[in-house]
Amino acid sequence: MELVKNFEETLKVLNYKRGFGGFLKESIILGSLLGIAILYYTLFIENNQKFASLSLIGFFLPLILNYFYKLYLFEKRKKKIEEEIPDLLLIASSLPEKTPIEKVVHFIAEDNSELSDEFRIVQKDLKTGLSIEDALEKLKKRNKSLSLNRAIDLLINALRTGGEMNSVFRETAEDFMETNSILRERSANTTVEKYTLLLAGGIIVPLILGLLAGMVSGFNFSTISELGIGLTETARKEIIEASLLGNLIYIIEYSIIASAFVAFQENNQKKTVLYASILTPISVVVYFLGKGF
Repeated sequence: MELVKNFEETLKVLNYKRGFGGFLKESIILGSLLGIAILYYTLFIENNQKFASLSLIGFFLPLILNYFYKLYLFEKRKKKIEEEIPDLLLIASSLPEKTPIEKVVHFIAEDNSELSDEFRIVQKDLKTGLSIEDALEKLKKRNKSLSLNRAIDLLINALRTGGEMNSVFRETAEDFMETNSILRERSANTTVEKYTLLLAGGIIVPLILGLLAGMVSGFNFSTISELGIGLTETARKEIIEASLLGNLIYIIEYSIIASAFVAFQENNQKKTVLYASILTPISVVVYFLGKGF
């Protein structure tokens, strides 16, 4: 399966030594413990069979969170590497004209950064007999970064043509630095909006709805029913239960929409599931805490 294969490569890049099997085993154990805890709480403490199905969510939740957390770490690492690309190009531009590409790799690998770690892997590949072009292509495939691909293509082009690329390296480095500066400024401008949405979706809105739901549930309508005013107690109870269910559905929808909007702001739609898988359980728990179970 392509998804599993890609994820295995992601774990290798992150130096996750347990591999995919260890990741799966770890997630299943945590999911089983969480699912059993939720099942025990809903059946034996709250004595509420309606919410026993939440144990199934609890079983899969650690797997989902762990999966997207690993993707988050991979994206964070990739972003850090992209910020180091100007240094890579400046190093290449500072070397004498027509310097062998192997020496460029050596200079970059001597540094202490995420990018230098990748070039140390390139050095190891060269020692096994792999050509410099194939080793750099492997680097591109591992990191899945368009910015890094562009920089590596420049190095490969210099290798193939043997031309004087120093000025090209410098101009491209300046272009990357300007782009990174714009991205950092944009990120700073959207930070307040992002955390406001996450706070509202995870705490403020669920808490207010929970408090209101708890107040309504605590009202005693029996005396009004005895007077024959309005709906019967059974009908009123059914309406309240339907409203409480509607609150829960609204909270879940709000969490998903907020997660999608924040991920869109960050220009990384993959984070929608990550944010939603964290925000939705938190918002549901806050709602029930506000409601008083």
